[in-house]
Amino acid sequence: MLAGQLLLTTLFLIFTIVETYRLRMQVIKNSSLATLCALDETARQEVGSIGDLDLLTRRTNEMEVRLE
Repeated sequence: MLAGQLLLTTLFLIFTIVETYRLRMQVIKNSSLATLCALDETARQEVGSIGDLDLLTRRTNEMEVRLE
């Protein structure tokens, strides 16, 4: 049972790595930008699309945000 789970997990991880490399996707796992863009429609309109990471970074560097 455990061996099967490890095998499936390893296969999933390898598939994810290969697809990310093949599609030339930018990895933003260490960035809070992904969370900011996922909040709501208003935040996405203000910040822009997560597809252009350079533009997104420039826009968010100019913003001031606060939690309520």
